[in-house]
Amino acid sequence: MSGLLVRLVVWALWGIVRLVVLAVRLAVRVLLGLLAAAGLHGARLAWLVATVLAVGWAAQVVGLRAAVGLAALGWLVWATRRQRSQRRQRAALRKLTRALATHTRALRTAGTRRSPAAAIAAKADAWASAPRLVGGQSPEQALRALGRYAAAWTRRHTQPVTDHDTPASDREGR
Repeated sequence: MSGLLVRLVVWALWGIVRLVVLAVRLAVRVLLGLLAAAGLHGARLAWLVATVLAVGWAAQVVGLRAAVGLAALGWLVWATRRQRSQRRQRAALRKLTRALATHTRALRTAGTRRSPAAAIAAKADAWASAPRLVGGQSPEQALRALGRYAAAWTRRHTQPVTDHDTPASDREGR
């Protein structure tokens, strides 16, 4: 009878340990999910853990208030530096867009003799505009869109005009 009682107690303890482990795993997953929803995942989460460990160490040396203040200041500097670089990228993108528009206007107003196909292309370009920047668009996406626009514009305007009455060998410069 006592052997059966010991087995029941061991099984009950084993069940309790398993439930505690499952509860801790669930709590960790929920916490990681909340941190990921707040934007702290991957390397940022590792840096947050390192910051918490450093604050724990520094709290023993200089006090909790100073350690937390320094950690908050460090994260604030990191966040504003990142935003400054994004603002610089957007400013460079706007500058590139203005330069493209100025260049396009200058080419449109240049009074050069064009073939009929080039005149049609110029009229189409007069109606076309540079791609608009979307609010949620990252600077890299907008820069790629402007790059595609500039490449297409360059291809349209730098392709040699074929003279139908000139032999192909003369058109190719041979």
